[in-house]
Amino acid sequence: MDAKVFKLNQQNGRNYLFDLKQRYNNLAIENLVMNNGSNEYFRETTTGLMQKIAPIYKAPDYNTGRAHFLASEKRVFSLSVNTLMFNVIVIWLMSLSLYAALYYNWIRRILNRWA
Repeated sequence: MDAKVFKLNQQNGRNYLFDLKQRYNNLAIENLVMNNGSNEYFRETTTGLMQKIAPIYKAPDYNTGRAHFLASEKRVFSLSVNTLMFNVIVIWLMSLSLYAALYYNWIRRILNRWA
């Protein structure tokens, strides 16, 4: 990491990264994402300890695509998937399944059986 920082500063000027942070950093979003306002670092649950501070750096606990809020990746089986890509795939699968349900009148058939 330090090599990357050194290389960026060497290519773009001495205080390049510091200037970027000063220009584009939003302190309110940083506090939200890092959970800086919390007094507790860990919370004890029935399954163990849960990290409360800086949750964006925490790896997901589940292999089913479920993850904590603002997670940068989700795990499906043993594969790590970018959250944006995972969400786009889920939206497309839901859209295709709803299209199929409308096309084949599955919703009408289910409602007719209940009524």
